Amino acid sequence: MKQVNIAIVIGLMLIVGQTQAQKVIFVRPDAQGDGSSWSQALGSLQQALAQAQAGDQIWVAAGIYRPGNQREASFFIPAGVALYGGFAGNESSLETRDPEAHPTILSGEIGQPGIEDNVYTVVTIGACGPETRLDGFIITLGNAFDKASETDARRCGGGLYIDGSKGAAAPTIVHCVFRENTARVGGAVYLNGQRGQCAPIFEYCTFASNKAGVDGGAIYSDARNNGSAKPVFRFCTFQDNEATYGGAIVNAAGNGQCELRAEQSVFKHNMALAKGGGIYDLHASRRCRTILSDCVFQRNLPDDHSQVFMGYNSTNKQLYRLEKR
Repeated sequence: MKQVNIAIVIGLMLIVGQTQAQKVIFVRPDAQGDGSSWSQALGSLQQALAQAQAGDQIWVAAGIYRPGNQREASFFIPAGVALYGGFAGNESSLETRDPEAHPTILSGEIGQPGIEDNVYTVVTIGACGPETRLDGFIITLGNAFDKASETDARRCGGGLYIDGSKGAAAPTIVHCVFRENTARVGGAVYLNGQRGQCAPIFEYCTFASNKAGVDGGAIYSDARNNGSAKPVFRFCTFQDNEATYGGAIVNAAGNGQCELRAEQSVFKHNMALAKGGGIYDLHASRRCRTILSDCVFQRNLPDDHSQVFMGYNSTNKQLYRLEKR
């Protein structure tokens, strides 16, 4: 009997421990509470992220949030934490939020007007699984355009840097808008799979008016140095992005393994100054694949056979179509 009672007690302790660890932290602009409710919301998203543990959710009300006053500042999402935006600030469930009606903006704009002194990368995610989530935000005005080493956040991913080089990174990004971010590579998002694994899923996201000085106006997916980069994009829109190579996306294998999947996504009015107005497979080989399913390409530039993508081993699924309008 004692053994049974001990087992029950241990089980209850585990349940209580899990319940305590899994909580909702509330954030709204200019609030001064402890984050336990909307009425007692935290005023700092950085403080909420510092408090959050795996299994926690952070609910963020509409407003503009900046990661700090220094260019190196970034919103780092811990593994296992789900970050949700789009709240008015009175909701009791995720289903009642509306990101379009209540824009929740993560901005890199600091210092003087203009992008020159903005933060390098607005949001950063490291090793994690799909339960790590970024959902319902506008990520804008990051500027990673410094001269630095090839995977340095000072030159990669103005909006979001996902780092799988120190452990597999496979977060979920949903209902987010990445706009007007700038970097040398990966204007909006840099996926670092070098010597590691990077396999995020993007769903219902928009990438608009992002720029890269070199590669990947919106996305740079990097599997070089024996790495692995396998992002998936579902129901996403890439519009008015610009780079030298890969107006929307660069898919880079080198001696690693890269596989980019885009499903029911739209590539519109993206521009590459050299090649690959939509998607460009950099140093492609048998190790690099681009798989497209029911995607639409409209008026990407340059307007020739490289308009859609450049690659030596790219693969189209049957429902792929090209439209010029």
